[in-house]
Amino acid sequence: MWSNAWSKETGLPIPPMAAVPDPTLVHWVTLVYIALVAAGLIYALAHIRQLKGRVMLLVMAGGALSILCEPLLDLLGAAWYPIINIPVAFELIGRPMPVWLILAYTVFFGYVGTFTVLSFHRGITQTQVWLIFLVPICLDVFQQEVLLHYQLLMYYGNQPLVLLWKFPFWWAPCDSFGNVLAATVFYRLMPYLKGGKALLLPLIYPVVDFMGYAAVSIPGFNAVNSQMPNWATQLCGLASWLMVIPLVWFIARMVAIDSPSPSAFRPSLASASF
Repeated sequence: MWSNAWSKETGLPIPPMAAVPDPTLVHWVTLVYIALVAAGLIYALAHIRQLKGRVMLLVMAGGALSILCEPLLDLLGAAWYPIINIPVAFELIGRPMPVWLILAYTVFFGYVGTFTVLSFHRGITQTQVWLIFLVPICLDVFQQEVLLHYQLLMYYGNQPLVLLWKFPFWWAPCDSFGNVLAATVFYRLMPYLKGGKALLLPLIYPVVDFMGYAAVSIPGFNAVNSQMPNWATQLCGLASWLMVIPLVWFIARMVAIDSPSPSAFRPSLASASF
């Protein structure tokens, strides 16, 4: 952790606002994300006549809009992106968002979110739904540990489950479930929002993504913003993992082709298009 200072006035942890990122590193990270966004857009536009192209274009737009959730999530979860001497896209509730982070959101949701939606459309089993939830967690842990190593991202406060190096593992189910829930709602609405109405689909991503975070992150939010004993802190982190299990199970029952739930509970593969 970069900082474990606490405000005497509010009793809340103080973010490391004086942290200075390496501008050269930020430059190269931004170029990498630009290349990935460009590749996704080219692929989507090249296949715009097919469902996969339209889905990817809309999900990438939804991912870019989901950056609007980040300031509140960072405030509640005690995360900070150093911004001194680097381009800042916007600031909300005292949280400046660097330009590269918007690109990162677009890439993560654009690629992982599109794969999730199209997998639901093709038809997957309940076991595969769990894999769709768990595999992105591995990618998220790797990505965040790299960002933390180079101090492009910093966590502070009373973070639970710092198990490997610097990444607090209670964030992992929140990050993944936000995407899974947003992709599920996107998929469920596809039969009803066709033609021009499909342009409404990106708007659900920031809303549902935040709902996914909130559904499993409340124990972690309370832990990081308090000075509770270590055992209670770790239990709060574990609670996020326990809370996400029934939620993923429920989504699997909603979308999986081998679900024992009535078929009327799931949109048919033929109709889930636009």
